[in-house]
Amino acid sequence: MPKHIRPPTEIAPLTTRLKNAILLAQAAATVPVHITLQRGLNISITADIDQTILLKIGRFKSEPSLLEWSTILKYWPWHINNAPQKEKDGDWNYFSAIIDKQKQINLL
Repeated sequence: MPKHIRPPTEIAPLTTRLKNAILLAQAAATVPVHITLQRGLNISITADIDQTILLKIGRFKSEPSLLEWSTILKYWPWHINNAPQKEKDGDWNYFSAIIDKQKQINLL
């Protein structure tokens, strides 16, 4: 099983990129799917076997902003309003939240 998945670089609206990453993550349960945006913001989406989703946004050697978190939630394919938790992993700083299965919609 791969350590993580990077979808092909897309020139598409963020909502489409997030939707495609969610579908990939659900198909490859427990394997993180990564998207890198301009200026180094990284998005990681991991679906658990029960389809609960872990959303993480991160930056190398600096913290993501709450505005960036709000922007990702704004373009998420369905309405969520999760407050992020701060995490640090070496030089990486993250905001993360678990999105419950009950808050998800059918993306097809």
